[in-house]
Amino acid sequence: MLNSIKRFADNERQFKHLKATCLARGGQMDIFQGVIHVNNKDYPYVFSNFLLSVSSGKDEITTKFINTVIVDGRITLTDCVGDRLVLKISEYAPLRYGKLGFHVSGYMHYRDKSICTASENGLKVKTFSFQTGKSLMFEHPVIDCFLRSDKQFLRKCISVLEKWDDNENASVQPISPPLFEQGNHSFALNGKTYIISFEAMAKLHHHTSSAFTMQNGLFVECHDDMSIDEIFKVADIVKSFMKLIAQANIINLNEKLINYSNEFPFYESKLYLKPEGADNIVASRIFDYEDIQGCIGKIFELIASNAICFRSLFAASDTNYHMSDIINACAAFESQFRRIRPSPKFTQKKDVKAKLVALMENQRKHFNEDELDSFDELIAGYKAINVNVLREQLEMALDDFIKLIGPSWVEIGFAKDYNEMPVRFKKSRDAIAHGNLKNPLPQAAFTDTRLVRALTYMLILKEAGVASESIKNCIMMMSKYVSVD
Repeated sequence: MLNSIKRFADNERQFKHLKATCLARGGQMDIFQGVIHVNNKDYPYVFSNFLLSVSSGKDEITTKFINTVIVDGRITLTDCVGDRLVLKISEYAPLRYGKLGFHVSGYMHYRDKSICTASENGLKVKTFSFQTGKSLMFEHPVIDCFLRSDKQFLRKCISVLEKWDDNENASVQPISPPLFEQGNHSFALNGKTYIISFEAMAKLHHHTSSAFTMQNGLFVECHDDMSIDEIFKVADIVKSFMKLIAQANIINLNEKLINYSNEFPFYESKLYLKPEGADNIVASRIFDYEDIQGCIGKIFELIASNAICFRSLFAASDTNYHMSDIINACAAFESQFRRIRPSPKFTQKKDVKAKLVALMENQRKHFNEDELDSFDELIAGYKAINVNVLREQLEMALDDFIKLIGPSWVEIGFAKDYNEMPVRFKKSRDAIAHGNLKNPLPQAAFTDTRLVRALTYMLILKEAGVASESIKNCIMMMSKYVSVD
């Protein structure tokens, strides 16, 4: 295997990286090889570890070639043994002369299947190409922790084992209901309705002391065929949902299974997303299913409509704080606050600003010709001033927060001097934004970010319709006294 990798590695550094990945996966690594046919020319390619390398030899790879191969941000390939790949391209990768590289953010792997059926005119061959799907299955420790309070889980596990088919040569056997029968959550995307369900699964292990492993699976199903773009989008939504309930900025999903239709009882296609880095999941911080079970569909809809500012929602580290954490926490909070509770003071200040601009523009006639350029520049500058009411927004949200969990819990779980947070946090944000950092920021300015993120979560869960007592349960899992071991 390693010799094979060395032949395809573009340089020694890439070889070391591929070798380390290969060894980390027990010596197994998928390497796909084949040829891309463009304009009566063959371009050999190698795809592995989310990097596609295309060899051009002496021929120059032109923009026309790239536009021919990449369609809607994807490249569709067939390798030398007939496996089909759909690669989602994220960016170009600099490689040595004569090679063109592409970084891949995710890909589908499948193989066309032909089925023979008898008819009056003889045998008919029907070929299925699994570039679409009706159901996706996800498994992850976050899902298991999320469903830890599900009182039906044990019964589901017993049901799975009772229904296990001894003649079935499958290492994974999810005993889920027929598609669409028992989905108890749903969300809309691109005019289609998607059903979310959670089911118990059994994994059969050979040559181990434990024969079975019981796990929970998250299933997303659709009556209509999901396109490739929709499959990737749904996977990203599920990934974001896991980040939200785990309060984790990195979640890596392993192999995802795609079901084509009810004609095929097994999963014929597989989906892979590029790992983002090391997982930073703390099991004790993951929300309970019972707290948000009635609003899961609404949370999925908020994620699908980009109504949650995931880019700024999480801290980079649970123990180390940076200036960027203050800016990110502020951006996420303001984004969510504006969605559910417009500030009266914010509206009032906008109205006052508009009146001031009108008054100043009416005075333009009193300035000389040579002063008008400066006048217009100053007016434009004043118009560009952003009306900022961050302190008032923080105070309003903090009042709701105190009513929700109680002042003693705010003090114990987040900050003793929580009443000073709105003024302190705004000053810290302004100092960073305007580069006024002559004096070091107080340590409390960094620890305030935990409280601000808790306020943001409160706003998100409120918009999703989660009950106050359940929001309180979720918020308490964000407390600084929750174990991070």
